[in-house]
Amino acid sequence: MSESGGEGGSPQQPPVPQAVTVVELPILVKYIKRVVPVLLEDDDIIHPALETSLLEKINQECMKKFIADPQVRALFIQRSSSKDEEEVGEAGGEVEEEKENVTYLISDEVHFTNPKFNSIVIIKKTPVIEADKRIASQLRVMNLNDSSPYETLHSYVSSAVAPYFKSYVRETGRAERDGDKMAPTVEKKIAELEMGLLHLQQNIDIPEITLPVHPVVAATIKRCVDEGRKATVNDFGDKVEDSTFLNQLQNGVNRWIREIQKVTKLDRDPSSGTALQEISFWLNLERALLRIQEKRESIEVALTLDILKKGKRFHATVSFDSDTGLKKALATVNDYNPLMKDFPLNDLLAATELDKIRLALQGIFSHLRKIRSTKYPIQRALRLVEAISRDLMAQLLKVLYSAFSSKNLAALK
Repeated sequence: MSESGGEGGSPQQPPVPQAVTVVELPILVKYIKRVVPVLLEDDDIIHPALETSLLEKINQECMKKFIADPQVRALFIQRSSSKDEEEVGEAGGEVEEEKENVTYLISDEVHFTNPKFNSIVIIKKTPVIEADKRIASQLRVMNLNDSSPYETLHSYVSSAVAPYFKSYVRETGRAERDGDKMAPTVEKKIAELEMGLLHLQQNIDIPEITLPVHPVVAATIKRCVDEGRKATVNDFGDKVEDSTFLNQLQNGVNRWIREIQKVTKLDRDPSSGTALQEISFWLNLERALLRIQEKRESIEVALTLDILKKGKRFHATVSFDSDTGLKKALATVNDYNPLMKDFPLNDLLAATELDKIRLALQGIFSHLRKIRSTKYPIQRALRLVEAISRDLMAQLLKVLYSAFSSKNLAALK
């Protein structure tokens, strides 16, 4: 067989990669049986549900792809459980202990399903799992436990990724090399990621409310839109004098009031939690109230109130604006949020040196002067400063511990 290439020959073909023998499926299954009980079970006994899952054809195909397909870099194993009570015995005895129903799901896609599910991710270091190497040396395992994904990811970044990266940069001297700006830049990005996850973790959720519209009102508005005009009270004809219809609308408005009050009556204890939680609460509350205000000014709500006015149900229309407390709540957040917006707290929480902490504190105290132009309560302001002090103490300890560890390592060398 003649070689290709050279002048006048056919174009030279790219070199064929050397064939690699991949590991057999039973070896990966054995590895999974060793790892999963340790990370997802209370003991090291292999659960029957895991045995069953590993024998299913669809899961075995998924594991084979993980072994040999370079495009599949992760294997996702998820444990879910539910508890059912046993039936009472024939003799009328007491109910037995709850029985735990466990299922295992195996996938080649990492995904979030439920915060109560426990999962592990097995990640390949190389495109395929080779047969002539120890399987444990070719895989990494990551545990995703039953908690908020933000909390889990923040824990990994703050407790492992960031310290490990900083230690590597410090030990190799990369940060001290002239012209090597990449390592400090990446370190800063990791700190920003840590801050972002902390923000998401400590974010105060404001309930999203809905204001259901009466079907007759919704249908009339749609009909008028199709006709190219705006719906008015006159489009309802005799309905505005129908007591049953008016009672339904009034009951609907009362439900709207209760829904809106879920947001307008929200508050938090400023003496607990962090400064970031206090700041996030007011910023999120403002956004939620503005969304409610948009719904309040919608054609559906306005028309419902106009119908009630026409039907002389004045109490319902007056109480809607007075009882919801929407205007008062909006006035409060509008007054407080010049203080909360652009609060320079991140500079403190992301500081890695004492000088940066000092500069961050200067920025915070300068920003706190804005409190003079607000009605933010003095007692609440004191609680906010106490929370900032707790954040300062935590950051100081973190920076000092890191510096102390570095000196000790240097002394040991």
